[in-house]
Amino acid sequence: MIPGNHDMGQKPTEKNIEFYFRHYENDKFNFIHKNIQFIGINSCYINSENENEDIQFHWLKKNLESNPQNLRRIVFTHHPFFIRDIDEKDNYSNIPLQKRKLYMDLFVDNNVKAIFSGHYHNNAESSYKSVDMITTSAVGKQLGQAKSGFRIVKVYSDSLSHEYIEISNLPKKIKL
Repeated sequence: MIPGNHDMGQKPTEKNIEFYFRHYENDKFNFIHKNIQFIGINSCYINSENENEDIQFHWLKKNLESNPQNLRRIVFTHHPFFIRDIDEKDNYSNIPLQKRKLYMDLFVDNNVKAIFSGHYHNNAESSYKSVDMITTSAVGKQLGQAKSGFRIVKVYSDSLSHEYIEISNLPKKIKL
């Protein structure tokens, strides 16, 4: 699990960080399964520009660079790095441009294939070079055209697919 702005705040304070860790053990993760590396990062730190962001960035860089380059990689984060374009203006819904480019270039250089995020309360898909940026709407309050729902991600040995499923059109079965 990774935190979002409702768990730690848009710019986390020490009090919010301490509260989070009293209830949850980690705010990031890294594991490899079937030759695919899955990484989750705490994007609240990226927006806050404090020492936690530097520590996490070095952790991320080390985990990307210390594993074989032939691994496919998928990253999970609460805040999308961008909604439509890598060069879009900074706003509440994305990661600031200066940090955005730093992280995205790290992802491109280390075979990250997709980044999945939320926060935007609407669906969006875009890409930067070889990295897909997939933003999933909320189950609760919607801020755009999407209806309440969730995303099923299927990871195969050589590809991945994803589908947004609206709660109002929930199938009786979902084949995984």
